[in-house]
Amino acid sequence: MDVPYEIKPMGGFQVPAGESRCFAISFVHRAIINKFIVAQVAGTFGGFTAAFFNAEVACEGGSESDSTGPDTGGLPPDLYRVTPDFQSVNGRVMYFSDDNGGFGYMFFGQERNSVESRLAASKGSRTIYLRITADADGGGEFAVSLGALSYAGG
Repeated sequence: MDVPYEIKPMGGFQVPAGESRCFAISFVHRAIINKFIVAQVAGTFGGFTAAFFNAEVACEGGSESDSTGPDTGGLPPDLYRVTPDFQSVNGRVMYFSDDNGGFGYMFFGQERNSVESRLAASKGSRTIYLRITADADGGGEFAVSLGALSYAGG
């Protein structure tokens, strides 16, 4: 059974004009994200994009190699995306699955090395990563709200 889960809205995320920053947010380790809002609250108001990832290395634009199993190779950052990039409108990005006719976005923390540890509710990664990229004409302080249906076991 799924249960509603929502973080307390958070602020203070600083992103300089023309740059990207990643922020770790404590979250359940598996859920269907059905709501998020990223709003610019201070600074030079310009455009920005926001996206969520399930691994820090990917959020920061890096890649890693697959060292599990017989087939190894590079894993590009997009494999760890939870959402596409969303472009701001009037200083904010707003997504509600009910308004968009969608199911929501699946999230499963990928910071642990083994599938077994990721599936264990007490051991799974409890962090989601938000990347905000400010346009060259913007930048400043941002705030976020995030809600989901979480697996009752964690």
